[in-house]
Amino acid sequence: MGVWNRRYNTESMLPGTQDAGVFVNAHDRANLGEEILRCISTSQRSLMIINPLITDERLIQHIVEARERGVRVKIITELRENRRSGVSYPTRGFEVDDEFNLNEHFMAIRRLTTGRVLCRGMRYYAHAKIVVVDNERVILSSANGTPNSLGWGSQPSVEAGISINEPMAVSKIAMVIGQVWEQCPFRLHLLENDISLQESAVDRQNAFPLESAIYDNSQIVWSYPPNGRALRDALVRLIRQAREKITFAALSFYETDKVNLLHTALLEALGRGVCVTVIVRPEHFRSNQYPDLSTKTLLENGMRLLGVSALHAKGLVIDNNACAIFSGNINPYSLESAADSAQVEFGLCEFENPQFLGAFGRWLTGLEVASNFEYK
Repeated sequence: MGVWNRRYNTESMLPGTQDAGVFVNAHDRANLGEEILRCISTSQRSLMIINPLITDERLIQHIVEARERGVRVKIITELRENRRSGVSYPTRGFEVDDEFNLNEHFMAIRRLTTGRVLCRGMRYYAHAKIVVVDNERVILSSANGTPNSLGWGSQPSVEAGISINEPMAVSKIAMVIGQVWEQCPFRLHLLENDISLQESAVDRQNAFPLESAIYDNSQIVWSYPPNGRALRDALVRLIRQAREKITFAALSFYETDKVNLLHTALLEALGRGVCVTVIVRPEHFRSNQYPDLSTKTLLENGMRLLGVSALHAKGLVIDNNACAIFSGNINPYSLESAADSAQVEFGLCEFENPQFLGAFGRWLTGLEVASNFEYK
């Protein structure tokens, strides 16, 4: 149908931001990674982290130092080391391609546990990326705990995140993470320098609330079995209210026809004249396999497909009047997973007049302008 065409060399043009509360990693800038470390270093009482992959030495050291000064640290991450034990890991869209990097992660988690950091794991793959500091500040972002994601690795990725210190929002996010913590069945225990992984029974009948309203036009969204489609439903709601323009950004966008309602909502938007633009990481796909059939259908109906090298940020802006930041990619693994391979995803959606996400929406709009590839 077409090929990726380089528009121009925009690596130096990728948008940073001067807006308070929005932090970006793009090539020679590591603003997001530095802000995450800064917040951890200023923690005094408590630190809660959800992240699927932790290998960065600077991040690990900041967490260890926080624990040494008496901060109570809780980390929700992947603890199941043996892929042959019946655990079904997501494959496409999973950032780590080799076993070595996963081994680095598990070694880091052992080190943190030895430092008396509390670590728990879900029965599902915790793909959300959240840091809560002293129940006073929250960072929601796309960044894994790796050097490349944090902005100073040999191949840094394009990441974006927001920092929130509004008390009601922080309180609700921290409350839900606390409920997630209680529902984690896998727990690392340290006894006389011996680390063991134990599986505890959890009360599935009293699962935590999946979503909480911050204000009337804002919603915290969790995709967590049995409601593994909450993020999808929020995105569909945003798409259906679009009248002029939709801009998606994500590492990957494919097989939307397998994400019930999402593909239909996008076709309906295109049918009523909405300009739909999707920005992905082009090198993530094999050229002979992408676009897939569902993406080709959207292209045939007028969707625009752009590429930004090293993109890992995720978000959605609608008509410059609604916005979302989320952890999931636009594919069935993030949005329509079966329970045995589900990814736990997080989103913050504002359905009109954004109070937290206005600056993030402006960054997404700038990312579209600066994209360096277009599929034609």
